Amino acid sequence: MKVDINYFEYNRLEDILVSVEIIKIFGIVELQRYNRSDRYLIFNGLTHAQSQLIYNRSNHVTLRSYQLQFQQISDIQSCNLMICDHSKALDKSTTKFYDYIIDTLINLKNILIQTVSQMKNTDNLSEKILLNVKSVYIRLIWLDNYKFNISDSSIIELKCFSENLKILAGSLPNTLEKISIYNTFNANVLPNSIRTMTVDREEQDFIPGLFPQSLESLYLSLYRNTLAEHCLPHNLKLLNIGTFHKPDDYIIDVGHLPRSLETLHLDYDFAGQTENLSMLSQFQSLTTIDGCSLEWIDSLPPSVTNLTFSCMILDDGYIEPGVIPSTITSLDFGGMTDFKLKPGSIPSSVISLTLPDYQHRMEAGIIPIGVKLLDITVELDDFSVECIPNTVESLKISIYFGSDNSKPKLLDFYVLPSIKILLVIGERKISRFPPNLESLRLAGDGKLLYSSLPPTLKKLKLDCTYLINDTLNDNSRHHHQPKRLIMKVDSFYFNENRLEDLPFSVEIIQIDRNVELRRFNGSSSIFIGYNREYPVNGGFIESTEQLRDLIRNKVLERNIDNDKITRFIT
Repeated sequence: MKVDINYFEYNRLEDILVSVEIIKIFGIVELQRYNRSDRYLIFNGLTHAQSQLIYNRSNHVTLRSYQLQFQQISDIQSCNLMICDHSKALDKSTTKFYDYIIDTLINLKNILIQTVSQMKNTDNLSEKILLNVKSVYIRLIWLDNYKFNISDSSIIELKCFSENLKILAGSLPNTLEKISIYNTFNANVLPNSIRTMTVDREEQDFIPGLFPQSLESLYLSLYRNTLAEHCLPHNLKLLNIGTFHKPDDYIIDVGHLPRSLETLHLDYDFAGQTENLSMLSQFQSLTTIDGCSLEWIDSLPPSVTNLTFSCMILDDGYIEPGVIPSTITSLDFGGMTDFKLKPGSIPSSVISLTLPDYQHRMEAGIIPIGVKLLDITVELDDFSVECIPNTVESLKISIYFGSDNSKPKLLDFYVLPSIKILLVIGERKISRFPPNLESLRLAGDGKLLYSSLPPTLKKLKLDCTYLINDTLNDNSRHHHQPKRLIMKVDSFYFNENRLEDLPFSVEIIQIDRNVELRRFNGSSSIFIGYNREYPVNGGFIESTEQLRDLIRNKVLERNIDNDKITRFIT
């Protein structure tokens, strides 16, 4: 199927809107606002709403991807709705994630959207939510005399951030699977279709019947409210307990937690404030614990394979071999500080290892052979590449200097051919990269020579690092460099660097989260650019100046060649 692009003036859109009948109470308004200088896309055979949704949702700039996007969201069955006051509707940082909004105060020509205060208690809010809306976000002051009822809708997700809104039994649809509540609610009012839930309210009491028995994942923020016995569903699989204002005497009773748990995440402050810890051995389905201390080790059931330690200080004490169970395959030392390791401290069963704050010399043999994913923070003077086993496939290494007199030293990763993914944070000098490297990310002041990159590289991400194309005029060296490269940079990269100087192998450029460029039809000088932050802005990019306009949300001077577009998408 071929797609033609047509651009319409804002005046045309304005005429269409004026011809619409007076919108009823709580009418749905498309989120996008158009200025007179804006343009938008129309796809043959599709409605404007469908076309605009594809445009807004597209992660890529090629028109071929638009067709694919439409197939994935057939009949736009995944729209998001926001109910908010007028000030929130003007907040682009929030509303950009929603396809429609219900605004409490919108005047558009002669079309009036009534405010929430004008709603009658007999009005059915469900009728105002389109069938294709699957997610609703409520953020406004709800009036006490207005009953909240959306039971006839078919939404899947609800986020409720309204202090006065009262959820009553039967007011929510049985299609609801995910809910986030930031106000108090009573027991036995939520439908048994809910699988994932977030609760964050200081005044909320956790009592039996509060949570539906269908619940599988629960994210709780605890203040002074305690977990009563039998208040959590018996089939709960994931429990995440966090806190912002935890009292010093707060205690979590492990005996009150359901034995069905598979994953337990605890705020680091809770690790040392538990009771009945020995009952943890009864949790035979538990596989992941995030936020424990060494005191938990003896009570762990054999089913636990993923372990993250909380904040704890060992006063330079060693973790002796055999302390950590050999059933652990993923080990994260988390907030643990002032500890020492020796060969055997980390069991040979570990495949994924994270050492975020290890302040001692890393000796050979400490990291066991068999580790494939390694995340480590090291002092450069005490680090040698030779301490990394040649089984590591993904390496994240954060480098710091132990003293002001320390200087960057050369790191030779070529001796680690197993590494396919490499992330280096901090000032560094790398003489050679792993020969089979596929993904590279560098963060920290510095420069990267294009000639140093292996031909296997497919993805390159640079943070505060510049790529120097030292093979620009040397064709004999091109076969030793990457063939097709996706490059990610920050928004400041092209303030000092030129688009024209990029190696020809760079086919896709992603700038932060919003801007993306793709090399057009194998051309060495033309890209197609697109800015998702400003969905109607995009076009052909042939110079650094045009790219900077795109990044800064300036409207491009477009020169659209429909024949060129047709050749590109067929």
